[in-house]
Amino acid sequence: MKHLENITLEVLAKLELNANIQYFAKQWSEENGINNLEDLFALFDRIHLPYVLEPDLKGIDNSKYKWALAVYSATELSLGNCESGTFKGEDEKSPTKPVLFYVQIENAPLEKPSTDWVGERLHAFTPLIPKVLLISFVSNLFALSI
Repeated sequence: MKHLENITLEVLAKLELNANIQYFAKQWSEENGINNLEDLFALFDRIHLPYVLEPDLKGIDNSKYKWALAVYSATELSLGNCESGTFKGEDEKSPTKPVLFYVQIENAPLEKPSTDWVGERLHAFTPLIPKVLLISFVSNLFALSI
């Protein structure tokens, strides 16, 4: 596995996410690969993991954010947490390069069971419903007239 894939799966394990989410992330990374930050953010968005990008440590609230990723380049980052204005990496061999920005992981993805799955599906097609009803009315009227 590549470095970014290992870091991503480590982040999800540290957050103690649902085993299904961790399994999905592992399978997704094996199939699609995580080669750069764009792939990493695509996975985070896919599993609805809330994160915030911070340019420096000044904008980070230790009580709000538990874990952070320090981004050194498009393919090099390290997992850790921010304590008293400094980034403390989990691994001993953190790069000595300057940090471009920090990715703050807010918390675990919100899991909400859908109680009204039909309503959610219909809501997506709300603009089309009047047109479909009009076409249905006209076609039924035409069928009755024949």
